Amino acid sequence: MVCFDRMAGTYDVLRPSPPPQVIEALAEELSDCSLVLEVGVGTGRLAVPLLERGFRVVGIDLSRKMLDVGRAKGLSHVVVGDVCHLPFRHKAFDAVLAVHVLHLVRDWPALLSEVRRVTKEKLVANWRAVEPLSPNLRQVYHESLLERGFQPGVGNRWEDELARLIPPRREARILAYEEETKLDEPLRSLRQREMTVTWDVPEAMHQAIMRDMESRFGGKSQTFRYEMHLMSWAVDDFTDEALAKVAGV
Repeated sequence: MVCFDRMAGTYDVLRPSPPPQVIEALAEELSDCSLVLEVGVGTGRLAVPLLERGFRVVGIDLSRKMLDVGRAKGLSHVVVGDVCHLPFRHKAFDAVLAVHVLHLVRDWPALLSEVRRVTKEKLVANWRAVEPLSPNLRQVYHESLLERGFQPGVGNRWEDELARLIPPRREARILAYEEETKLDEPLRSLRQREMTVTWDVPEAMHQAIMRDMESRFGGKSQTFRYEMHLMSWAVDDFTDEALAKVAGV
């Protein structure tokens, strides 16, 4: 798991707020759950709206500074800790919420085993699929690292891969939209190391990759198609056999 202390002051500015449709879909999926644990809760961008809808939400995150931001927004029940070693008792929660977290966790079987241990009912995830008309710049950066023989410390496995390995009980597309983006902004974000894929890259390698990417993509625009998906698994889906399958990939 990656600690986001360095991003605590700017995270909510750089990441767009969840669309209302996402919050409503999560609230509907969790409607039969009273006590929810959000792993990687961060600044409470999802937890706080769920609190406002009457859910009891506990959050855990490695970043104390991100949790401080969440506390300032009303997120009172939070714990500093590792999502692969949850400091909670057996079956303490009705559900676990994991949003934009899996790609930051290398040991999926450990996380899912802990989810199975502390949860009575389900794991709920929200995933944003992106379909650019030309390569996604984060992916271009990642592939450039691999070409140079460097494996970034942050994983590159996403919620849709978990869905392929362990089919969810429910999957629904929440919304879809298209948006034109000037590529200078994601290039700036990469150069300033605001994306986790850049965090442990040696400076000389980072600068070389950025020079190449800026010459290729600088000043251009790109149309992206976004789809927001909700996925829900029963904790019974995370059998030892299923976790072995995840570990074997």
